[in-house]
Amino acid sequence: MTDSLRKIFECYIIPLIKNEIKYKNKVYQPLEKIIISPTIFRKIVCKEKCGACCLKYTMDFLPNEQKPKIKLTKRIFENKEIFTFYSSDKNKIYCDLLDTKTGLCTIHSLKPFSCDFEMIRFKYFKSKKNVYIGNYQYGRAWNMLKINNERGALCETINLYQEENKKEVLRKFKRLKSYIDYFQIDTYINEIIKQLEILDFEKSFYIEKGEIHYE
Repeated sequence: MTDSLRKIFECYIIPLIKNEIKYKNKVYQPLEKIIISPTIFRKIVCKEKCGACCLKYTMDFLPNEQKPKIKLTKRIFENKEIFTFYSSDKNKIYCDLLDTKTGLCTIHSLKPFSCDFEMIRFKYFKSKKNVYIGNYQYGRAWNMLKINNERGALCETINLYQEENKKEVLRKFKRLKSYIDYFQIDTYINEIIKQLEILDFEKSFYIEKGEIHYE
């Protein structure tokens, strides 16, 4: 089973660090550039009869987060307490919390951060030492397996820019901030949230050497 906390650290937190950190016996350096794409405020549409992204991952919650009424196991990750739901072996592919008849999550209103943050993507190019952050479709969406055993995820990103989209993106980044603060890592999350609050639709910015630049 994939550990969602490792994904949160490696895909969402480490690309935003301000200073060198050591994680899992590896030293990480700050990236040269963090780029917020104009796609960040796209509208995301999740559809019934899909479930293609609801695979067997750990469902993790911080101690102070509101939690669904499911069996949670306390564990230690990076010296911090985390409450985790583990799917059983009764379904070989999907999360136990997915209704495989409707393709809908049974704890949708209280879903964990790793599910909530989708489909914000950090396109992390190591060779270029930068990261592009935006709302993007899954790279292999065409090959993802739906609950009817057919290929092709049904979710969509639509170039429809509305104020409610912006509020939703801000909510997600503030939830990411709660994880960063909990693990006490120095990142650019505050700068990113501040810029997202004032950013116009279809505009972008980037952070380079601690400085904000607009495009």
